[in-house]
Amino acid sequence: MRIRCDGEQTRRKIVDAACSIFGRKGFREATHEMICGQAGANKAAINHHFGGKRALYRAVWEHLLDGADREHPVSGQLPEGATGIERLETHVRSLLSRHHGGGPSRQLARLGEMERVNPTGLVDDIRQSHHDRNRKQMLSVLTELLGDEASRSAIEFYERSVLALARADWSRSTIPATEGWQEAPPIGAAKLNTLAQQITRFVLAGIKTKVHETSGT
Repeated sequence: MRIRCDGEQTRRKIVDAACSIFGRKGFREATHEMICGQAGANKAAINHHFGGKRALYRAVWEHLLDGADREHPVSGQLPEGATGIERLETHVRSLLSRHHGGGPSRQLARLGEMERVNPTGLVDDIRQSHHDRNRKQMLSVLTELLGDEASRSAIEFYERSVLALARADWSRSTIPATEGWQEAPPIGAAKLNTLAQQITRFVLAGIKTKVHETSGT
């Protein structure tokens, strides 16, 4: 039992270290020595526990995506019978928190930027699966607000609008740097709430005025 517990602890330390190293160096520049050195583990530990750096990279993405879902669930803690507007604002707040907050989401944003700048193709399936799960919530609430008669293109028009607004640079841009990257500090909870309310009102105004009917959707 002690051996198993020690192995699980070492595995967690390697994942935690890899989150940091991959976020600063990217997949290709990160080495076994860097990760295991930070984790305080033997450099052979990655192969032993994960089978190699590629599998570790995928494990890191799954760890951070699951952490973001726990920390900022798209459905929030809304009571049964919450309105479509409440559900939309909660989803928007979750997206803002994931892109501009702290914790696992902050590490995930770093990793995502490194993957965007120098894509590996190693985690495309993991990211797509995660996106598809959360997307169901967004499509559901937009369908409720637009009405069952709304076309798929109209629903996706507002979906793209929400995503673009949530991902916008609300502080200052993340700038890739020679050593890792430079980034703005996380946005505070009060500002995140204000932004969530503003984006929700903006989208609702578009729905009310049927802007999608003149947008070519």
